[in-house]
Amino acid sequence: MVWDMTTYAFAEGDAPDTVNPSLWRQAKLNNIHGLFEVTDDIYQVRGYDLSNISFIRGKTGRIVIDPLISMEAAVPDEDMVEARARARRLRRRDRGPVNIS
Repeated sequence: MVWDMTTYAFAEGDAPDTVNPSLWRQAKLNNIHGLFEVTDDIYQVRGYDLSNISFIRGKTGRIVIDPLISMEAAVPDEDMVEARARARRLRRRDRGPVNIS
């Protein structure tokens, strides 16, 4: 990953007296990162770059909306989506094959 999120782990709890509470709240919101399921077949990876990357599951594959500023962030993000897809395939294997491309 490009960003080491542990660097920002200090932003927890209430704002200290030396920090504007609105800025502290924004820092806490910026620490929410990971893979998010927006709706069925639409995923976003947030918090590992200055922008978000979106993955849409189509009938023949994935559509990637990638405004990220670095390749170093995009590759691990795609790996997260692929791991999620593998997990869904494993959970559904007893119901027959599912295409999750």
